[in-house]
Amino acid sequence: MKTTLALILCLTSARWADGQEAAKATSSFEKRYSFEQVSHLPTDQRIATLEKKLKAEPNNAQVELALGSAFLQKMRETTDFQYMRRAAALDETVLRADPDSYDGARLSIEIDMHKHDFPKAAENARVLSEKDSTDTGMLWLLGDALMEMGKSRRPGRLTSAWHRWAAICSATTG
Repeated sequence: MKTTLALILCLTSARWADGQEAAKATSSFEKRYSFEQVSHLPTDQRIATLEKKLKAEPNNAQVELALGSAFLQKMRETTDFQYMRRAAALDETVLRADPDSYDGARLSIEIDMHKHDFPKAAENARVLSEKDSTDTGMLWLLGDALMEMGKSRRPGRLTSAWHRWAAICSATTG
């Protein structure tokens, strides 16, 4: 477990070390799961704002995913699983409209993690990490799922992303 946590810290610090990469990663994260104008708001206000925005712009996948993410945050705050169901419903809507949506698939993995479906989350995170190896959040999800399954040290396809990031980490941190 210490090895997994050390690798996660190394991976994250390597990505944030470069100012341009940090700005790109932050921009990508905000685009994926938040809006600059609501990210500072408390969760309830963020949900209300995003619901209004979704009414004004129905079928806007970016708003649906941001609202889904806000629902997951509310579920973490309250342990009320109705919020997870609402997030899952929004995510399903996005994936029905665009089955190849990276962001929709990423939110699905977060939902699977909350459902404790770690094998499904790990496999889907592995697939997505191969599509975008710069998404450090995805590697966190992969590492967390593997750790929960007790397989964080298991060699093979599920840990190939970790090996790629270890090489990047050692190259960028000198």
